[in-house]
Amino acid sequence: MKKKNNKKNNVKEILDNIESKKGPVEEYDVEYDENVKESVTLEDEENVEVEETPDIEEIETEEQPERKDKVMDVLIAVFATFIIMFTTFGALKVSSALKSATILNNAAETTSETNTEESTEDDKDEEHTREEVTTFRNEFVTTQHTTEEESEEKTTKKEKETKDDKKEEETEAETSKEDSKKKAQELLNSLSLSSSTTGYGLLDSKAYGIVSGIKGSQYEQLMGIYSYIVNSITIGSGDTNSDIVYKMLGDLEYESEFDAFRVFEAYQALNSLNADAEGYASAFMVLARAAGFDAYYVSGSSYKLQSSKHAWVIITIKSVDYIFDPYTDAKVGNTQDSYEYFCKTMKSLNGTYVYADKAGDKSSFMHFRTIPAMTLNVDYGELTTACKWIPSVNKTPCTSNFDTLISVEAEKPMEITANVPENSISEWNVLVINNATNERIQLECTMKDGGISCVWTPTVAGNYRMTVAATDSVGRHCEVMSNIQVVGNKSLSGLAVTQKAYEDKLEAYMIEADAQDGIGDVQYDFKVYKVDENGTDVLVSKEWVEWNSLSSIIVKIPEGTKIGTKIKIKVTAVDEASNKAEQEITINTKGK
Repeated sequence: MKKKNNKKNNVKEILDNIESKKGPVEEYDVEYDENVKESVTLEDEENVEVEETPDIEEIETEEQPERKDKVMDVLIAVFATFIIMFTTFGALKVSSALKSATILNNAAETTSETNTEESTEDDKDEEHTREEVTTFRNEFVTTQHTTEEESEEKTTKKEKETKDDKKEEETEAETSKEDSKKKAQELLNSLSLSSSTTGYGLLDSKAYGIVSGIKGSQYEQLMGIYSYIVNSITIGSGDTNSDIVYKMLGDLEYESEFDAFRVFEAYQALNSLNADAEGYASAFMVLARAAGFDAYYVSGSSYKLQSSKHAWVIITIKSVDYIFDPYTDAKVGNTQDSYEYFCKTMKSLNGTYVYADKAGDKSSFMHFRTIPAMTLNVDYGELTTACKWIPSVNKTPCTSNFDTLISVEAEKPMEITANVPENSISEWNVLVINNATNERIQLECTMKDGGISCVWTPTVAGNYRMTVAATDSVGRHCEVMSNIQVVGNKSLSGLAVTQKAYEDKLEAYMIEADAQDGIGDVQYDFKVYKVDENGTDVLVSKEWVEWNSLSSIIVKIPEGTKIGTKIKIKVTAVDEASNKAEQEITINTKGK
C-alpha cells in the first residue's frame, strides 16, 4: 500500500507542479546535456490548456498498470500541447513548454530518488519517462539550431535574390527605355505632317527660325524642338491677364479666346525665355504645329509635381494620346537621354496626370483661325463716318458719333448706306427717333453689295437721332449715331444779306444776315467758297472766316489772292419750326 501511495503522491506532485507554475515570467537555467546550457525566458502560461487533474480517489481504486498508463497519458497530452504551442505561437511559447517539460523531468528524478524501494518494473517505467523528456529536449535544441541556420541561409538567399531582382529591374528599365524610344521613333516617323502658323507675325517668324534650324527625321525634329524648350526656357511665372493679351495682339482677333491665350503664352515664353507650365506647353504646341504635328494643349493636375494646376501637350497617334511635358522634364532636371515625359501614354506613366477637361480643351482650340477686322462704314450722301471694332475680353461694342449736323429738307428722300468690308453680318438695324416726341421710326432697308441701303423721307420738321447698328456672326457689335435736322418746306421771308468793307489795310468784308417772319429764334449758317480756274466751288479754310455775331461773319481775303478771284457766300437761315431761307452773294477780290 505504501508503494501505491507513493505512486499516487508522485503523480499528484507532478500535476500540482504544473499548475503552480502559472504566473509571471521567470528565467531558469535548463541543462540540455553536459555541453549545452541555455537561459529560457518563460511567459505567462494562461493560454496553455492542461487536461483536468484525475480524481485521486479514482486513482486509488485502479490497478497499478492502469495508474502507469494514466501518468503516461497525462505526460503525452502535455507534450502534445507544448508542441502545438511551438508550431502556432513561435519560439517563446515553445520555451514555456520547455520549462514545463523540465519541471516534469525534475519531478520524475525526485520521485525516483525517494522511492528506491519500489519494484524494478516501476523504476524502469520512471526511467523510461525521463528518457522521453530528455529525448524531446535534445530534439528541440537540435531543431532550434537547425532553424537558426536555415534562417541565416534564407536571409542570405533573399539578399542575393534582391540583388538579382534589382539587376533584372535595371536591365528591364534599360530595355524598356530602348523599346520606348524605338516605339516613339516608329510612331512619329509614320505621321503625315501639315505645318500651321498662328497668324501673329512676330511669333510665326520666331517659330520658323527655331524649327527650320532642326534637321533630321520627324522624330529627331520633334525631339529637337522638345530639347530646345527644356534647355532654353527657364522656369518662372507667367501672366495671362486678358487685358495684356488683347493689348499685345492689337487688332488681331481669333475665333477662340483659347487660341489667343496660347499665342500670347507661347510668344512670351519664346521671347523672354522664362515661363510657367502653361508657357512651356503653349510654346511646345506652337513649335510642334509649325513642324507639322497635330499637337494640342491640355490642362489638369500632376501628382509628380504635386500641383493641381498644370499643363502639357498631347499628340493623338492611332487613336492613342501621347503625352509631351517639357516643363516636368525641365523641373526634375532630365536630359535628352533621360526624358521621362516625351511621347508617353497615360498608362505607362501610372496615373501621373489627371485631365481637367481634355475634350473641352481640344474643342476650344480653333487652329488659330482669325476673324476679319470689323469696321462699320455709314454714308449720308456726301457725308461718311466709320466705327472700328477693337478686340477686348468683354467684347465691348464699338460706338461712334457723327459730330456734323446732317440737314435735310422735309418731303425729300434721304439715302443711308452702310457696310462692313470682308465680314459676315448676321443682323442690321437702322432706327430713327424724334427728339421732341420720342417717336421711333423703323426704316425699311434692303441688302446691297454686302451691306445695307435705307431710304428715309421725313415728313415732319424737327431734330432727330439716327442709329445704324451691325452685329456679325461671332457676336461683335458696332453702331454709328448721328444727329439729323429736318427743315420745313416753308421759306422764310425777308432774308437780307449785306456786305461792307471791314478794314482799309486788309481786304475784308462783313457779311450780315437778317431773316423775317421766322418762328422763334433763327439759326444762321454761312458757307464761304472760292471759285477756282475750273469754275468749281472750293470751301475755304478756317483762316478766311471769323464769326462776328450770331448773324454776321467777317471774311478776310489772304494776301497774295489773285485780283478778281470770285468768292461765293451762301447763307442759310432756319427757325425753330425748321422753316428756312437761303441766299447767296458773290464778291470779286480787289487786291492791294
